[in-house]
Amino acid sequence: MTDSEKAEIVARAKPMRLLISKLGLTGVEVKERNKILNKHKAFVYRNYDGGFRSANVYQLGNEYFCSLYKPPSGR
Repeated sequence: MTDSEKAEIVARAKPMRLLISKLGLTGVEVKERNKILNKHKAFVYRNYDGGFRSANVYQLGNEYFCSLYKPPSGR
């Protein structure tokens, strides 16, 4: 997978809180939750856009989830 493909996936990714709620992990301890989430890890996204950013991207079915989620701006 190329960097541009990864960037496009991250741009379309949904917020992590949706993945956590879909998997029913809202009240689970962090250590246990991370074990379960790691089973769904797709790749690590690294980008330098004036400041270095990295995030884990997770996949559930054909949906991607990422902690770098930003809602589309209304402008």
